Amino acid sequence: ALAETLFMRASRRIRDSFAVLLSLLARQSPILLVAEDLHWIDRESEAVLERVAPGIAHQPILIVTTARSYHQAGWIGAASASEVRLEGLSPQQGIEFLRSVIGGAPSVAPLIPVIAAQTGHVPLFMEEVVRSLVQDGRLSGEPGLYVAPQPIVELPVPPNVASMIAARVGQLTDTQRWALQVAAVIGAEFDLPRLARLLGRDETDLRR
Repeated sequence: ALAETLFMRASRRIRDSFAVLLSLLARQSPILLVAEDLHWIDRESEAVLERVAPGIAHQPILIVTTARSYHQAGWIGAASASEVRLEGLSPQQGIEFLRSVIGGAPSVAPLIPVIAAQTGHVPLFMEEVVRSLVQDGRLSGEPGLYVAPQPIVELPVPPNVASMIAARVGQLTDTQRWALQVAAVIGAEFDLPRLARLLGRDETDLRR
C-alpha cells in the first residue's frame, strides 16, 4: 500500500511538472503537442494529457491527436476540441492512390487492383506492400514510375504490417480472438447469424 501511494504521488508530480514546463515554454513561443494512436496509449501517458488539456484554452498550445474511431478520450471534452473524422478510401480512391504510388507501366497495371483489394484500400498497407516488392527486387524504378521485370504472382505481407496486426490481435480476449479466427475462415465478408451459429453464441452477445 505504501509503495502504491508513493508511486501515485510521484506520478502526480510528474504530470504537474510537465504541465508547468509546457506553460513556461508557451510563454516563449507557441507549442504544438502531437500524440498519435491514442487507442494504444498507456494509462500514465494519457493521465499526462488529462492533466494538461484543461489548461490550454488560454495559452498558445495546440494538442493534435489521432485515434481509431472506437477510442473515447474523456479529457478531450475538457478542452476546446474539434474533431476531424477521416473516412476510409473507397475502392476507386484506393486504386487512384495506389496508381500514384506505383505508376501506370503495363507491367505493374495488373497489380494495382490486386494490391488494393488485398490491403482493403488502406493507404499504409498499400504503401508497405509496394515497398516490400521494391526491397526484394520484384519492382524497380522510382515512386510513381515502377516497373516489374518479371510477373508478380504472390504478394508479400510486410513484416511491420504483420507485427502491427499481431499486436492488435494480441490485445483481444480469448473469446474475441476465437470469433476472429472463425470469421477469417468464413472469409473477408460474412453475416452475423452465420458466425453466431458456427460459434454457438447468442447473436446479440456476439454483436457486442
